[in-house]
Amino acid sequence: MKLSDIMSAAGLAWFAEAALVLFLVAFVTVCVSVFSKRNAQRLDAARFLPLEDAPAPGAPHSVRSPEPPPHLGA
Repeated sequence: MKLSDIMSAAGLAWFAEAALVLFLVAFVTVCVSVFSKRNAQRLDAARFLPLEDAPAPGAPHSVRSPEPPPHLGA
């Protein structure tokens, strides 16, 4: 008996289907999390992080405001 015969008879097709369902659940969960109003304030504050200067090493962590940096001119 060949290995391909054994694998065909094992009925492993449901693994692919289960993986697809798990991926879809994870994808929908991430989309709902990103687009929910509950996270709006945190995401507004995070959208300007690449444009801000890094804090000095050893400086205490501060909460950044969601306002754009002055050089962007809203």
